[in-house]
Formats: sequence, structure tokens, C-alpha cells
Amino acid sequence: MSDDMKRPKISTLQAGLLIQQRFRNNTWTFTAQLIALAQGLGIHVDCSDWVIPDWEKGLRRRLAWALFMLDKWGALVHGRPSHIRLDEDWDVRPCCVEDFPENAADEEHDPEGSAEVVVGRELFLRQIELSLILSDVLSTFYTAKATRRGGTLDQIGTVGVAELAKPIVMMLREWYAKLPEALQLQETRLKKLSANGDHPSALPISSLSNTWNLETLTRPGSLHLAYISIDLALHRSLVRNISSSAPPKLRVAIRAGARARLAAASGIIANLQMEHIQSFWGFAASAQLAGIGSFTGLLWATSDDDAEAMYYADRVEEYLWSLRVRAQAAPFVREALRMLESDVSGLDAVRAAAEVKM
Repeated sequence: MSDDMKRPKISTLQAGLLIQQRFRNNTWTFTAQLIALAQGLGIHVDCSDWVIPDWEKGLRRRLAWALFMLDKWGALVHGRPSHIRLDEDWDVRPCCVEDFPENAADEEHDPEGSAEVVVGRELFLRQIELSLILSDVLSTFYTAKATRRGGTLDQIGTVGVAELAKPIVMMLREWYAKLPEALQLQETRLKKLSANGDHPSALPISSLSNTWNLETLTRPGSLHLAYISIDLALHRSLVRNISSSAPPKLRVAIRAGARARLAAASGIIANLQMEHIQSFWGFAASAQLAGIGSFTGLLWATSDDDAEAMYYADRVEEYLWSLRVRAQAAPFVREALRMLESDVSGLDAVRAAAEVKM
């Protein structure tokens, strides 16, 4: 890598981005190296007026935003400060359809029929939008200055934190409401591996052996998991910043909202189908799944009474079981289970502590 840094190439950046998508290979240090390499290539600035072919302009934008997503999700997953600051050192035009060389006609010539070109392109564009919202969450609620004792969040109190969260919550809801139809409710056709996931009518994994060739209705699983992860990150900060002086109604509203977000999040893993498990899941998927369980643990640890504590202890147990029964078929679920069991120090400890509180 040190040699490549001296003479950076776009192909080196492409290879690095692919390597970082493997959760076992993903490291925060390597992300920093890739960002430095990309800056050497001018990936972080607008290339619209450059005298280069249009295909290279599109490639540069796609790589820039792939790197941006890697940085923001890496910051959340690894608990580190983001390397890219939107308001200072990022001047890249948003990606558009013209930046993608593939088109729907290419799909018909794919004998394996494994990738849906249009849906894949839309997923990438919507992931960029989500990453921009995540950037706001990180810069508002997860900086060193914001989270330290006596920092920004402590100074403004629970009411102030809730006010900061409101516009971001609205952005999330508006983003979700504007999802194109293909990403809200989509058919998974024969021999199509889907980057899609949950739907209340989805068949459980155990029943898929006799239904592999059936058309099923699905929602974009990886995209929705990312959406929920940002929502939980936002509510995690809200729950953590409930002070003893917080208005009782606001405290109840925050915890009720967190409980509702948890209920929505828990349904994703329960509705994964084989088409979804066999498709691409990025490096952050394991941490996103584990984050659902750790968020449950946070609600348990901050419970107001014994009954609420037991409720969340039961939810932790249910979620761990849901991960265990799917872990064998999905490596990223298996990794999420490992991370979560380490985070909560095992279910027995959680339940034992809850029973003591009783």
C-alpha cells in the first residue's frame, strides 16, 4: 500500500473499496489510507469541468460517494471520528443516472440473471442519501465535543437534544416517503438474487426449500437496515441524554419512540429470505444487526422499573435466538451474533441482572 500511495491509481482505490466491504477485512486505518489515496487522485473535488472522458467523470463520482459511504458507516461502526467533513473538504457533485454505464438492457443478456441493474443503481443512489443523513447524525450527536462530560449535549440538556433531533427525524421520514416504488415493494423474479429484505408477508427461511421458484414481494433489506440503523443511532443519543431534570412528558415520549423504533427494527432479521441472504451485504451489515440488540440492551439498562427491565431482557433473548437460527446460513448474521453476545456478555448475565432487579 505504501508503494501505491506514492503513485496512486484509480484501480488501487477500486480494489481497496472492495476489500473494505468484507467485514473481517474492514479496518479504520485502511479507510484513512484510502481517503488519503483518493485525495491524491482528486476524487474529493468536482471533476465536471475536467478535460477527461465522460465515463471517467462518472467513475470518479461513483468512487467518491462509495468512499464517502465507507467513511461515514465506518465512523459509526468503529466508533471513530469521520475523516471527511462535508462543509470543508468535500466538493463532489451528487451522483445521477448518467454516471452509471449499465442499463436495463444489459440485464437481459445476463444468463445467470443474478443482478437487477436498475434496482442496484437506485439502491446505490438511496444509500448515498442515507449516508448524508448519517453524516448529520454523526456531526451533531457523536463528536468528541458533543459527547464528553459537560460537552455540547450536556449543556443544552434533554430538551435541546430533542430539538436538535427533530429536523433529522423529519429528513429520515421524508427520505423514506420518497423511496421509488421499486424500493418500497418489489417483485423478486425467478433466478434473481435480491438486495432486498423484509416484508410482513415474507416467508420464513425454513419454508423456502419448496418455494425457491415462486415470485415473492420484498422490500430492500440492506437499504432498510441502514435506514433503521441511523434511526436507532439517533434515538440512542436521545435515550442517553435523558437527564433527571428532563420534563416527564418528554422522557416518556423519547422512550416510547425508542421502543417503537426497536419493534420496527426487530422485524427485519425475522423476515430474511434465502434470496436476500445470498445477495450482497456490505461490511456494516453485521454491526447494524448487532446494533439492534445493543440498543435493546441500552433500553434495558435505563429501564424505569422492574417490569420494563424484564420486557427488554425478553427482547434481547428473542433477538439473540432469531440471530442464532439464521447464523449458519448467513456469515454476516453469524458475525452480528458474535458481536452482540460479546456486547451483552451473554444472555444469562442480562436475565440474571433483570431478575435481581425484580
